[in-house]
Amino acid sequence: MNIHVDAEKCTGCQLCIKACPYGAIEMAEGLATITEACTLCGGCVSVCPVGAIIWEVPAIEEVDTSDYQGVWVIGEVGEDGLAGVTWELLGKGRELAENLDTELSLVVLGDKAGELAQKAAQSGPDRVFYAEEP
Repeated sequence: MNIHVDAEKCTGCQLCIKACPYGAIEMAEGLATITEACTLCGGCVSVCPVGAIIWEVPAIEEVDTSDYQGVWVIGEVGEDGLAGVTWELLGKGRELAENLDTELSLVVLGDKAGELAQKAAQSGPDRVFYAEEP
């Protein structure tokens, strides 16, 4: 991705400078310029009244997904076991897997992953993958 200023459109209004939370826009010869501090947040793009700030997003190339199958949920490990969001994702993952007529898998990584994976295996995923490492 890239953000740049169209010098022919820029009026030097400085609204983009006020909108940038990172101080990544400076004025040079009456025109806005994007500095290396830019994080590509895009905050400046929407405030430019003349459309001089251009956010270029590269085209996404098509990917053949015919070799891929299944729904995977990555389990978030918290201090007290699997985080609540993991159980929510497993529920939604089950719905999606059934709609797609495919398997639901859970991936658990971290300390006590084996124990957590064994507990989670009883709650609905077809397969569970884990790697235990503190």
